[in-house]
Amino acid sequence: MPGQKDADINFIHTYQKEGYGFSFEESLKDINFDKPIAVITGKQDNCVGYEDAWRLVKHLPRLTFVCLDKAGHNLQIENKPLFDLHIQDWLNNCN
Repeated sequence: MPGQKDADINFIHTYQKEGYGFSFEESLKDINFDKPIAVITGKQDNCVGYEDAWRLVKHLPRLTFVCLDKAGHNLQIENKPLFDLHIQDWLNNCN
């Protein structure tokens, strides 16, 4: 709720209408990173989504991609057991 209360409504309306991106996104496919990465997304996330993040899978050899059903933008709360399981797995592989 604090985030919603302080949100920049004009910015939100603009990115919902026109989309958004970062200038560095295209360069992510060119990096050489061979450490474990966990990308955990929510299938019902109506803010960020999961489809754009999926594009990183083929460029990062140790990336694990998870898209949790019954989870939106607050997936760490909405599907805590599976979120925690995947974070624990990632931590165990960061050696």
